[in-house]
Amino acid sequence: MRICMVFPRTTMFENPMVYPPLGLFVIKAVLQEHGHSVDYFDMSEFTVETDGTRITKRENPPLGYDAYMIGGTSPQAQEIMRLARFLRDNDCLVIGGGPHVTNNAGPATTTGLSIVSSVENIDSIKEKSRKSLLETFHLLIKYEGERAVLKALERLEEAQKRMKIFGQGIVIEEPLIPQAEMGEIPIPDREYADQYKAYLEDSAGNIYPTTTMFSSRGCPERCAFCDSPALWGRAMRYAPMDRVQEELQDINDRGFKGVYFYDDILFLNKKRAMELYDKLHSFGFVSRGNMRTDVIAKDHYGFSFLEHMRDRGLVDVFVGVESGSNQIKANIHKGTTIEQDSLVLKWCKELGIKFKASVIFGLPGETKETMEATKRWVLENRPDKVNACLFIPFSGIPIVKGVNLARGIQIDDDRAKQYGQDAIHDYDIQWSHTTDELEQYFYAGSRKPGAMRALVSTSAVSAQEIQDSFDDFLRDLEKEKIPF
Repeated sequence: MRICMVFPRTTMFENPMVYPPLGLFVIKAVLQEHGHSVDYFDMSEFTVETDGTRITKRENPPLGYDAYMIGGTSPQAQEIMRLARFLRDNDCLVIGGGPHVTNNAGPATTTGLSIVSSVENIDSIKEKSRKSLLETFHLLIKYEGERAVLKALERLEEAQKRMKIFGQGIVIEEPLIPQAEMGEIPIPDREYADQYKAYLEDSAGNIYPTTTMFSSRGCPERCAFCDSPALWGRAMRYAPMDRVQEELQDINDRGFKGVYFYDDILFLNKKRAMELYDKLHSFGFVSRGNMRTDVIAKDHYGFSFLEHMRDRGLVDVFVGVESGSNQIKANIHKGTTIEQDSLVLKWCKELGIKFKASVIFGLPGETKETMEATKRWVLENRPDKVNACLFIPFSGIPIVKGVNLARGIQIDDDRAKQYGQDAIHDYDIQWSHTTDELEQYFYAGSRKPGAMRALVSTSAVSAQEIQDSFDDFLRDLEKEKIPF
């Protein structure tokens, strides 16, 4: 079968052609392993004219394939739906997957038609999103797709008939791949990875062409603003080291000299992390990883562990600080303290490891004082870079699920329900925007100062006050020459 794989255009980054969509690259490898021909298109790909102008290469993917696969996240929802409708209008078979579909597609069915819930107090906004997906895609794949995608291809003819008769597609999900079978996941097909231009820089200023990699899946934490555990599960599942070695060899053979690990918590298993970095060191790679400061601050980790990792190529870390207030951290079940953040940042500075701190304004329980605490921490501690965000209540996250459950709104997704039930809580946060409005805002929103808009309020601060505080923060970062 000839398959066209499409990654929708995104505007959430000033330059979207930096990090490739690894999930699609893995699915591409699975399909090719089973004899299918796959072409891949990133709709953000552009050409650069002589005057420096970026011109997007294409508006839509080419027609003529046997089936199309579209995968993406909620910030790309507008484009996911536009592309799917374009393909349907041209009589194409369309399969959707990724986090946006997972969070909005509704329950999976193994027999019969996927039914849209008619529970009286169902969240009407989520209902609209689910209905739209079901009426647009022939097949929707929830959660991990390596096995579900093959089942989807087997049911394409059935899905086509059901769409014609009933006007709705089919939702498919498979159980998460168990630890014992993680070694069976094929290496992502990085044939198109050279379209993306990512780099890491060491403390001496040397630049390394970089690509991305997962060495594990899952996250045991319960951060209320993040949907990763709901998508990947809480149990950590690790790729076997021989499989890791094979993928590192592939990355090296393709000319990359840096690896950005997308693992939710790269260093959670200390023994494995050290073994992983020994392998990185053998290739001469530099690396970046996502890090929790409560892990690194433990006695059996500490400064010496970071130093060991630095000596084996760790040059950059991404840390979710989220807030300078321990109360806000507690409100969102972050599990770290600002004191731990400060300590680990200090160690990174001493070791020459770049520290990128992510902070969010507008979290549950936010006050003027907590926002000032966040500003103060950043300006006093001066991380190497800041990922400055305004909270957006997308449907897949525990805050939204917790609020819905606490207010008696039904959730018809069993896994999502179990995830939300862990902490049913009517968080101190409010919003009035529909899903469509949120998606339109996020898709159109630039990351530049003054272009982002606060969409939530709390009992202590209005959306405008959150907006004003955030804009002041960006101006302070510019003034202090702290990159963001």
